[in-house]
Amino acid sequence: MLNYLSTLTFVVLLIIACANKPQSHNQWPISNTKKSVVSKKALPHIHVKKNKYTTVKEAFSHSVGGKRVQEKTIINITYNETFLVIQFECKDNPRVDQNYYSKDNTPLFHQEVLEVFIAVGEEAPENYLELQINPNNALFIGRVTNKYKSDKSHQFDKIDAKNSMVEREVIKLPEENLWKGVLKIPLILINGTQSIAPTYRLNMFRIISKKDQKDKAWKGNASNATYACWNSTLSKKPNFHRPEYFGYLHLE
Repeated sequence: MLNYLSTLTFVVLLIIACANKPQSHNQWPISNTKKSVVSKKALPHIHVKKNKYTTVKEAFSHSVGGKRVQEKTIINITYNETFLVIQFECKDNPRVDQNYYSKDNTPLFHQEVLEVFIAVGEEAPENYLELQINPNNALFIGRVTNKYKSDKSHQFDKIDAKNSMVEREVIKLPEENLWKGVLKIPLILINGTQSIAPTYRLNMFRIISKKDQKDKAWKGNASNATYACWNSTLSKKPNFHRPEYFGYLHLE
């Protein structure tokens, strides 16, 4: 009996020790086995080859309702040993000069931006990288903790843009009603390691002003701006932070 109790005690202590083992910050997030509310087949998939651009053919849609937006957004994606590269062209944008944020990690999302949310793995994430770039080449970047599967808490931890190793460039062409550019996102910033993962969860967004703005401190809302998604989040009000609607990015 004593030997049995000793063995049982050892097993219990071993289980507790394993459960409390700290996770390395250099590891990719552990997949959550909880099923998403959206089926995998219902979500868009992008297959991208190394050093060869793939054009995202799907047009952007409204965050609310999912209807296609009129404004065209062209996205091309590739990758190499160091970066995930996203080339973008935001067309039908007559108010491109009515954006006044020019410093990194200021609230660019109050005005016009292109946004990228991404996480490694196949499961809809509760932790993901968020990047925003605006027509003035300002960058807003950080890690999102979005506990939508449990207590609904939300946290954003900013990343210093200068030390992020993100490379970006924007060109404004007001006479053509567009702005375009490129985002080069370090794989190590997404993965926590330089290794290339085969699958990511990804969504891309665009905020587009619908009204002329005289106040430089204007803020977008559902009445004066369009909130467009690569894959619509089908929210009741504009909301990009719905990871279960992130599509799939496959690096081949």
